[in-house]
Amino acid sequence: MLETRNDSPLTHGQPVVNAAPGVTILGTGSGCGKTWHVVALLKAISMRGGHPVPFKPISVVDLDDLTSGDPRPWARAIHHHLMAAGLPYEPDYNPLVVVPVSESEGMLFLRGRERSAVKLNGPDQVDFAAMDEALFAECTSVIEDSLSACRASATFVLVEGSGDSGAARQGPADLANSLAVDAAGYPVISVFRPGSSRYASLGEYRRQLGPEAASLLKAVVVNNPSGHALPPDMADFALPVGLSSSVELPRSDGSVVQQRIRHEVLAEHVWRTLPWASWVSAIDPQVNRTPDLVPARLCLQEGN
Repeated sequence: MLETRNDSPLTHGQPVVNAAPGVTILGTGSGCGKTWHVVALLKAISMRGGHPVPFKPISVVDLDDLTSGDPRPWARAIHHHLMAAGLPYEPDYNPLVVVPVSESEGMLFLRGRERSAVKLNGPDQVDFAAMDEALFAECTSVIEDSLSACRASATFVLVEGSGDSGAARQGPADLANSLAVDAAGYPVISVFRPGSSRYASLGEYRRQLGPEAASLLKAVVVNNPSGHALPPDMADFALPVGLSSSVELPRSDGSVVQQRIRHEVLAEHVWRTLPWASWVSAIDPQVNRTPDLVPARLCLQEGN
């Protein structure tokens, strides 16, 4: 049994009884919009009296995002998630964090403690396959333990994948998009962004998901802010598909106040128009009821 950590308000090392419900948001690549969907949903639920928590198994810190005043670089990766949910920093919400030191290398922190240098194979992708066996096993254990703690201590959990969740990164070497997805067992909604995805169609993306993620996939949101050609199989895809439209966000000035305004604008748009709003209402009785499913209509667009 894992030892209970005294520096965390969450429960560790205990059997998970009455585990919190939740949803998992995956995407077709970095920059597809999944993080903003998660942030918006956290804010929307919180504004309606719910108490959601984020769970992002692994993050690569964006050092250019200066809206967080936290001097600890490893605590900045889910700053927007925590602000939206009204939560203080807790390492279990984001147990593996990499602070880049170059384009190909970063320093790995496990639950806020510096652990080891790791290789990066993309702007938001840790090369787990290059890890030695002992470190990989340690990372696996930490993710499983933190997810269990969140599910035991929260009322609703939003799990966010990392980068491209397709087959190129699926399998045992992808802790963010396979281990966490399988362990949570939550319904999956994927964000597909035309023009920045390597997938020609929704069907191709679905076929390249890992088997567990594919079985849990319930809907796809097409986020198309740049007006690229839409997936050719949208009309006859086997699952619900949301066609995007625009919401203009106030321009970010780097301040916390302005960022909260942006979160609120985005949250209201997401809650009114995206399909998981009524999923959340059905799962979490603390959240006010909303109308039945409506087509998803969202793309993220900066104000001029």
